[in-house]
Amino acid sequence: MLYSNTNPFQEYTMRILFDSKQLIYKSPFGTLVPGQDCILHIHIPCSVATTGAECIFTREDGTPYCTVPFSFVQKQDAYDIWKATFSLKDVGLFFYFFRIGHLLIIYNRFNCLQNPIFVMIFRNR
Repeated sequence: MLYSNTNPFQEYTMRILFDSKQLIYKSPFGTLVPGQDCILHIHIPCSVATTGAECIFTREDGTPYCTVPFSFVQKQDAYDIWKATFSLKDVGLFFYFFRIGHLLIIYNRFNCLQNPIFVMIFRNR
């Protein structure tokens, strides 16, 4: 489910491709250690005409942690491919979601591709 930041009652229906359990979208798979690089790819329909995207991280208690920008990589079929590389220095449980242009991505919690927030756990090895 997508909602416009300028009109929170306007709902958009579209298919953003991202699945944190598949290496084409998130690498490496699973738990990360502090400072370890992680790469995210998100596939956005070309029809959205995306001008920018970012991944927003919060701590377990919901306080903001950081925002990581995506960079456009290429067009592939009907999708624009965007990539973000990041590493986090702190140990803990972090949640993340995406902002795509002026759209804030809010997912339905009952579909594996549409969790309300994706979870990543960082720990020391």
